[in-house]
Amino acid sequence: MLRFAGARPYCATVTTLVDAVVETLKAEGTDTVFGICGGYFFWLLQAFERAGIRNLPSRHEGAAAFSAAAYAQASGRIGVVLGQGPGATNTLTGVASAYCDSTPLLVFASQAPQESYAADAHQEATGSNHGVDQLPLFKAVTRATLRPPTPTSALRSLRRALAVANAERGPVMLEIAANLFKQEIVWESLEPAQYRADPRRVDVAGIEEAARLIARAENPVLVIGNRATHRGLSADIQELCELGRLPLVTTDFAKGIIAEDHPLSVGIVGLSGHPGTLAYLESADLVISIGARLDSKTTLNYRSSLFKNLIQIDEIASDIGRNFPLELGILGDIPASIRALRDALRTAQIRRPASERVEKIRRQHRTYNEPIATEDHGDGLRAPRALHVLRQHLPREALICGDSGLNLQYLKRFFPVLSPDSFFCFYGFAAMGSGLPIAIGVQAARPKDVVVLVIGDGGFLVHAGELQVMAEYGLPIVCVVLNNAGYGQVAKYMDRYIGSTYGCPIKEIDAAKIAEAFGCDGYRARSSSELAAAVEAAVSKRRPAVIDVKIVGENLDDLQLPGVAEFMAARL
Repeated sequence: MLRFAGARPYCATVTTLVDAVVETLKAEGTDTVFGICGGYFFWLLQAFERAGIRNLPSRHEGAAAFSAAAYAQASGRIGVVLGQGPGATNTLTGVASAYCDSTPLLVFASQAPQESYAADAHQEATGSNHGVDQLPLFKAVTRATLRPPTPTSALRSLRRALAVANAERGPVMLEIAANLFKQEIVWESLEPAQYRADPRRVDVAGIEEAARLIARAENPVLVIGNRATHRGLSADIQELCELGRLPLVTTDFAKGIIAEDHPLSVGIVGLSGHPGTLAYLESADLVISIGARLDSKTTLNYRSSLFKNLIQIDEIASDIGRNFPLELGILGDIPASIRALRDALRTAQIRRPASERVEKIRRQHRTYNEPIATEDHGDGLRAPRALHVLRQHLPREALICGDSGLNLQYLKRFFPVLSPDSFFCFYGFAAMGSGLPIAIGVQAARPKDVVVLVIGDGGFLVHAGELQVMAEYGLPIVCVVLNNAGYGQVAKYMDRYIGSTYGCPIKEIDAAKIAEAFGCDGYRARSSSELAAAVEAAVSKRRPAVIDVKIVGENLDDLQLPGVAEFMAARL
């Protein structure tokens, strides 16, 4: 028993820093970390093994960062990615994506022992020589970057990093020099609640005013963005919609926050959104936006008619009122604010015919049932048809992962997510190739669930080495490759706007054969019946699988909404 002057008594033990670090992460619920082994992580990896924390080694640290971030979203726990020297810099795109999409992530970096600083040691990253200082590299894409000088300060810094990542919803980077791990410290075991607090800030007056405006409105609509996703809020949001008779629109970042066949689900707003959603927003007399980045993609180049009389609720002050004038701005923590608004509407007794209006506009625009999705097309499948077949033959509760590019735009437009909060995609930074490691992170977090990835051939090739991880660790992901032999989204826009596709086509690959070479099951689908059979077989076998779907007949007119041409012209 130790007692310090002026402090409460506490029990402490002498242990090594590395064991204190691992026990701290274990108390946070961490059961899996991602990365690749490295010399400066020997002691850390050994401690993970002793503690029963799985190291799921990716084949590239860039993939590891996406897997760790997806694990965080799917589990509700902190994602942890390891990197030293070039391994740390390899994680940057995934870390930037987690930053853009407000995802807690711990980048656990190491480097040369302190005694060799400024001596140009192997993979030294202090910036003292003609080399890299890795802290400034991460500063732009993290909420905090920390380089503690002693083992005791390293443990304090870890706790601070975890507190910041959870409270500010983003990545943090902690660097611990290799020589500190085995040094002894006096350690008090603390539960997470003893060094960090869950945010609960609510603007009570603002929420009450928002409830009054909603109750008085004739035709309001709720817009949910990505900062409300993967935070255990689906039931609360659904109840908010039902109590307030609020039709729900999601940004493409927040697809599937509630089941997309719910009577109040209108569809998606954004570059690949639904025509009916645009029509509904145009007719609304009050828009309540929660946790949404009202950026160029979401708003079709800042179209003001979609966001009239705007109530904007967010936990990032700089996003409120940034692109549209406010009727009311509310700064507060998103979970607490959603629940407070829900509770404020309990006694409102609102009678609007919201579900009837939603049903009418979905029927008029055939949302998720457009004719193009029900027609076959010769030698191969059009993407909407492939996604229609995929939806028919997947279990309702399947977890769906996306990548980037034309395949993602089709997925968002034509594939309804039917299990609440079960869509995973880092679209804020829109990194091509992120899909395969995202699916690995989701499957690691939810091992009993069916995890399905929809990806293009270009994205598939970026991290194809992760197929070996799927095979070695028996991750039964069903990877559906929409194979159009090129970088389709850029090619379509280049052809339409400048009359060239230079740099976009790639030689057609056999994704099934690639999968088989890595030890996964491979399937080829050139018709609806072949795709249906492949999906059913892959799901039932619970093995790592890749389905190569030949895609033909892609056309921007499948997706292009009124105003998208103007949006693209403004970009070009």
